[in-house]
This record gives sequence, structure tokens and C-alpha cells, in this order.
Amino acid sequence: MDPVKGSKPIRRFPAILPHLRHFSRVLHPKVLFAWENSVQSRASNTSWLDGLRGVAALQVYFFHFFGLHTPWGNPYGATPEDVYIHQLPFFRGIWAAGSAAVCIFFVISGFAITIKCLTLLRKGQHLACYESLASSLIRRGWRLYLPVVLVGIPGFFLMRTVDMVEAGTFSFREEIKNSTMEQLVNFVHRTDAHISPYNYADTHEFKDRYPYAPSSWTIPMEYYGSIVSYLTILFVSRIPVFRMRCAVIGFSSLYALHRGCWWASLFLNGMLLAEVILEQRHRADISEKHAAPASRARQVLHQVPFVLMFAFGFYLGGVPPKVLSFDFHPLPRVGYQWLYGLYPPFWLFEMQETTRWLWYWSGMFTVVGISQVSWLRRVFEAVFCQWLGKLSFSLYLVHPAIIAVLSPRLERFIQGLGAGKGIECAFEFAVLTPIIFAVSAATERWIDQPSVTFARWFERRVSRQETVKSVELPLERQLEMEEQAPLVERIWPEEEEGKESSDALLGSPGSSQQRASHDRSS
Repeated sequence: MDPVKGSKPIRRFPAILPHLRHFSRVLHPKVLFAWENSVQSRASNTSWLDGLRGVAALQVYFFHFFGLHTPWGNPYGATPEDVYIHQLPFFRGIWAAGSAAVCIFFVISGFAITIKCLTLLRKGQHLACYESLASSLIRRGWRLYLPVVLVGIPGFFLMRTVDMVEAGTFSFREEIKNSTMEQLVNFVHRTDAHISPYNYADTHEFKDRYPYAPSSWTIPMEYYGSIVSYLTILFVSRIPVFRMRCAVIGFSSLYALHRGCWWASLFLNGMLLAEVILEQRHRADISEKHAAPASRARQVLHQVPFVLMFAFGFYLGGVPPKVLSFDFHPLPRVGYQWLYGLYPPFWLFEMQETTRWLWYWSGMFTVVGISQVSWLRRVFEAVFCQWLGKLSFSLYLVHPAIIAVLSPRLERFIQGLGAGKGIECAFEFAVLTPIIFAVSAATERWIDQPSVTFARWFERRVSRQETVKSVELPLERQLEMEEQAPLVERIWPEEEEGKESSDALLGSPGSSQQRASHDRSS
């Protein structure tokens, strides 16, 4: 029968198919794991830092996961049962280097948040440096703490609904309260204490762990390390001599280490590394114009000590603590025993945890070694490492709760099938890893990126960048503010926020991808 004229055709298959296609696209691995339209090979001078940050976050996840199945303090041969190949020293650098990875985080952060200001100071653009410094200071607290609080909210509900005491990676027993109201009061108080800028970061990381996002114990150290770096930028902003700037930064780092503030020292070391690399590029530009390029053999000889430095840093990353009462007793540390004699006396460096001294140098040697070896940098500029770098902050925050919730249940399931310990570990890893990365991708999309956007919006609102235009000051006022800068550089025109990144200042081609990455790091 012919349809009635003017009537709509009958749909044999309603509009469910477009929804199914949309749902299937959401479940595509490239979308599910935040790979699609987000990772590109970039010709950037600092993109290797993003990749290194991602690999370090992966090491932290490995450290917490495999610590459930292997006494992480026991290297190969410590006891008759410790005879597995993954317990050998260099293998431990892969799965047992979580503490050294934290030190890598701090060096990278110190480098990333200061290189733009250092570049501007080298150009004599002091007003631009101060403007950038103020912008970073306004955004830094939001950037660090807002994702932690938003991730802590699901942690609150998990603590009330799931038995999280059973998992051995983190201790939740003391934080679990008898009622939801008591738990809510505890959540508010602990969150306030964790994010308060008036609570000085404790140098002992286990004293006041934030239970609703346990791995965020480093975030207060990140914040205060940033403040130390910003103050040091102001201090050296009027020092024109490169060696004098390095001496001031180096002495500040050494004194922080002497006082036990290893995290602040690592931030300053990252700043010092940025200053040295800028000087190296400046001298390379001059030598290209006035001297013949170095021979291939000379370049290789220059890289050999830094390759060895990287290898030694990787080896140090797997060092187990000499004594850690809640996990294990002192045992022979085969392959590491000789290192414990290198501890400095406490009066010289007041390290609350003595093995932190070795992890400190592991992070430093690793970053410095990579920074001076081109083929090592290319490894961390690979697409996979860049993808890890994009998810690094989210992966670092969400993996402890997922391990605590799912690992005991998976363990009971596989043990009920009579599987051995190796099969049990492999099964849990195969199930947990895709779940953790999917949740990390969702967290990056819905929490991490919006936090960066909110921090920039907040800065624009408080600084009234949408309505207030820069004005040319009278010459007398310019001279008062900028005695040492050339007159042509004293007027700093207002530019669109985020238009110029540190990579652009270093002469690399800019892109929105680069700017988003530097927003996440700063």
C-alpha cells in the first residue's frame, strides 16, 4: 500500500542505531584510554620531560602493585625464598623504584615551572618575567589541589561502602569511622589540613597521609617546592652573571638538603638544570656561527659519562630501605649492601629517612643523564611515553584506590581456582591495568583538564585581563621600574593568555598541544 501523501515514513529501526554507534565509539580503545587526538610527535625541546614524567608515574603504579606480591625490601638472595629474576638489581629499577620516581617528579617540576621565567630574564624582559611569575603563582594552588579534592570525593564514598582495610598497599584502618557523619567530618578536616597553605609541608611523608587520595602526600611538597622556586627566581632576577646565578641556586639547594628539605632541594636542582641547559643552547648558537661543528667521536665521548650517570641512577632507584619496621626486618641486601655505607652523618644532612639520600641521587642522576644524551631524550619523546605523560597526574592519583578495592577480591577468586603465586600476580595485573588506565583517562578528561581551565579562568577573573588593557607608563616610571633593562624592552604589551609557551621562547615550533602540556606541568 502506498504511503499517505505528506506523512512521515515509518522507521523500521528507530534512532537507537546512532546511539549504539556513539556508544561503540566511546568504548573504542583510542577514546577509552585517551589516545585519540591527544598524542602527537612534537618537535619540542622539553617534550622529553612529559614522557619521563609519564614513565615515572608508571613506576609508582608498578611499585604499589608488585609490592602486594613481592616483599619489595628483599632483593635477590636476601632469604632462601628470594630467588626470582625480577629481584635482581636492575630489574628492581623497573618495579621497585617508586620512591626514586617521586624524586624525578620534583626535579621535572622545578625545571618546568622556571624555564620560561629564566628565558625571559636572559632576554632582559623583567616585566614579562614578573607577569609570568604572578600568573603561575595564582594558578599553582588550583592546579595541584583541585584534582586531589575532586578525586578524594569518590575516595570518601569508597571508604564508607567498601572494605579497603584488606588491601596491604595502604593502611585505611585508622581513618574508617563508625558513622557516615563522622566520616564526613573527618573528610572535611583532613582535606582542610591537606590543602591549607599555612601548614608547612612535613618532611616525613607518612606522618599525615591524606587517606582519601593516599598517593597525594607529595602534593604539599610540590606546592611548597614551587613557592621556593618562585622566590628564588625573584632573588636571581637581578643577577646578570650566569655563574653567580648558578652559585646562588646551588647553595640554596645544598642548604635545603642540609635541613632535610630534600623535596625543595630537588626543585632547585631542576631550576639549576634549566639554567644550565639554557646556557648550553646559548653557547651552541654562538659556536655554530664562529666554530666548526664538533666531530662525531667527540659528541660520543661527551655523552658516555652521562649514559653511565643515567645507568647508575636507574640502579639506585631499586635500592630498598635498610630498615622499615612496618614491612620487613634488616636483611642482607645483595647487590645494594655497599651503598648503605655512603649515608652522610645526620648533622650534615638531616634526612629523616636515610635511604631517601640514595633515592634523591637516583632522581638527580636519571634526569641529568637523560638531559645530555640525545638518543635517551628521543626514547621519552616517543608516542607511548607522551601518552603516559598526559595521564601521569591522573594515574598517580587514582591507582591506589583501585588496587585497594579490587586486588583482594581478585586474589580470592584466583586462589579459589588453585593457581600459583605467579599466575595470581599475572592475572591481577592483566585485570587491574586496563581498568586503572581507563579510569585515569576519564579522570584526565573530566577532572585534570577542567582543573587547568578553571585555574586559567580564575587568574583572568582576578587579574581582569578581559577588560584591563596595558598602558604605556611615563618614561620616569619606566626608568624607576626597569633601571637595568634596555628602553626598547621596558614596555611589555599584554598578550593573549597561553599564547607563548616556554618551548616558543626556546625557539621550538609552538602548538596547542605543547601549550596544554605545559599548562598541566605548571
